[in-house]
Amino acid sequence: MNEVEGFNRGDYPLNGASVEIWEGFIFINLSPTPEPFSVAFAPLIGRFSRQMFTLCVVAPTG
Repeated sequence: MNEVEGFNRGDYPLNGASVEIWEGFIFINLSPTPEPFSVAFAPLIGRFSRQMFTLCVVAPTG
């Protein structure tokens, strides 16, 4: 975009995000001061496994 006349990068700032992948799920935290995933999700880590989610059934909607 540096070559685009009149484009000012300051007009389109990109915000940072904290991203963690756990058991096939992607967790995105947009907080400017995110709590570490390992702390926030400590009660769940070890209680669920990828195999448990294979037993889930998708319910029909609509």
